[in-house]
Amino acid sequence: MDKDTKQKKLEGFSLLEVVLTIALILLMGGLLFPTTIYNIQKSRVNSYAAQLKTDIRYQQQCARNKNIPTGIYFRAGEYILFDGEDFASSTEKDTKKLPGNIRMPLFSLTNGNSILFPAGEFRPSSYGHITLSASGYSTKVGINMEGLIENE
Repeated sequence: MDKDTKQKKLEGFSLLEVVLTIALILLMGGLLFPTTIYNIQKSRVNSYAAQLKTDIRYQQQCARNKNIPTGIYFRAGEYILFDGEDFASSTEKDTKKLPGNIRMPLFSLTNGNSILFPAGEFRPSSYGHITLSASGYSTKVGINMEGLIENE
């Protein structure tokens, strides 16, 4: 037996193979990272939109079932649930703040910055839509004159 058959020849990866593998991993990460960030922001915006819809429904039900006027007042970065004819004369207030990365750049409501529900009514006296956005993704939450709440 000769010496070469007794010793195992060890082989490894060449420098070129290692560099190409790392480059491929970085390329895939570079392509997937922005999509992942966008999907996370989209999920957050949709989550806060669902919370806003729940709060609008809550105020709607309070007006109908408790026979008291209620509403929601919107301003930059927050919205306020209130009991009363309007925000200025309201008695009970509950402020809901949005996180810094979620914005409400636009509210298109028939009564300025408020959605109002008269006492004993399911239909709002003011209606429209509110836009929530973050990092290039936005969604609208709307309430129509019949009192139906929807994402647009």
